Amino acid sequence: MVTTKEESTQLIIIMLRYISRKRTIEILKDMNDEVGRFTDNKSLKNSLAMAYRLLGAEDGKRKI
Repeated sequence: MVTTKEESTQLIIIMLRYISRKRTIEILKDMNDEVGRFTDNKSLKNSLAMAYRLLGAEDGKRKI
């Protein structure tokens, strides 16, 4: 099952309670670089890309 926009938004809101937007983006980048790039799981890739978009980070120039 694919992560919904509402679920992804809530996860991001929780992360932002504890860490900065910049740090959250850095964590997502690491998740993508260490897991997302190597998986065949399209749902995971889509979830990472959605989180990037919700944070206003540009994902068009990187492979997420």
